[in-house]
Amino acid sequence: MANINFDNIKNCIIEKFKLSEAKAKSDGTTIVQHINDLLRELDNFTKRIGVLNEEEILILKLAVLFHDIGKINKLFQEKLQHRNTDDKIPHNCLSPLFLKTIVDKIEYNNWLPLFTYIIFNHHTRGYNYFVNERFGVPSLIDSIKNNQNEFFIGFTFKDETFNEYGEWITEAIGNKKQKHYIILSGLLIRLDHAASGELEVEEEPIKTDRKELLFSYFEKNGKQKQLRSFQQTFGIDRKSGYQCIVADTGLGKTGLSVLWSQRKKFYILPNRASVNAMYNTLKGIYGEEKVGLLHSTALFNLLNDYEDDVSVLRQYDQTRVLSKPVTVCTADQLFTAAFNMPGYEKVYATLSYSDVVIDEIQGFQPQQIIPILKQIKETKELGAKYLIITATLPDIVAKKL
Repeated sequence: MANINFDNIKNCIIEKFKLSEAKAKSDGTTIVQHINDLLRELDNFTKRIGVLNEEEILILKLAVLFHDIGKINKLFQEKLQHRNTDDKIPHNCLSPLFLKTIVDKIEYNNWLPLFTYIIFNHHTRGYNYFVNERFGVPSLIDSIKNNQNEFFIGFTFKDETFNEYGEWITEAIGNKKQKHYIILSGLLIRLDHAASGELEVEEEPIKTDRKELLFSYFEKNGKQKQLRSFQQTFGIDRKSGYQCIVADTGLGKTGLSVLWSQRKKFYILPNRASVNAMYNTLKGIYGEEKVGLLHSTALFNLLNDYEDDVSVLRQYDQTRVLSKPVTVCTADQLFTAAFNMPGYEKVYATLSYSDVVIDEIQGFQPQQIIPILKQIKETKELGAKYLIITATLPDIVAKKL
């Protein structure tokens, strides 16, 4: 795929389907403008978070180009103007059909099921078609066939295209648990959410040496600029994918977590009071702009703490789209993805390049620990790293780990 000229394909698709005229949003944003917004955020992501290779970047670019093309549906365009209009088929279900226009331009047609999944899955609407290849897929294709004269002006799709589309979906359903399906699908969801909200998909990561940050924090708080024996004894193990440390309160587990985490960071605690306290601590270490707070009443806490409501709202929105270098949150904000409900890839893709600290694990309820352990297992295979630091380690957790 390295020989593909993306700009040529982009210009051809924009002209062929008049994407400069069709609207993507009710505020008047055109599909082309929205595509460019996502491409800009993808470029920012690749510069700030260097986890994608050239082929993966190209796949995402093509997915961005096609992800909203189904919005040229006449019924959807009317729906943007008149809210009561029924567009009949979600645009994300229509968009993969247009991939047929580039089949002869890409070298690896075996990637078409992947494109189909990424594009189809960037919204949850229509997912009922996708989960069942025996009944859902034929139902979707019949619905599009029967209504396409209402959808599009000047063209219709051939039976061959529908047959291939059915094959792509069926293969994608069988492959959706593969690593690149999860990561690339999750990243498109994040790009779409960030660009739609005029937010950054990833803020600038923390580049300062973590030991330097910790010592600076010690100095500001009148403490000696040296590591505790506990922090030196345990050292930093990042090769295994996770590390579990049981230690008494007050030995310096938070400082150890700062030294351990070298990438994007999530810090998980069992209750909002603990999360709020840790948020204030980590702000002092990493800097206020680098740390986000996320739990069910986080916005209320932030609005009480700061006078500039507009700035707070933006910072909170940046945290909600998972773009902060450091996020302190409760387990429900991150680990419900373990249930693999539609859109869970957004969290899994983010964790694939993140470090996760789970503190006070003894404070979680059993019904919370089960999905936590499941998600640790699944995301560790994607690249996530975990540090569990606790004063007490329940036997069942020790056994499962």
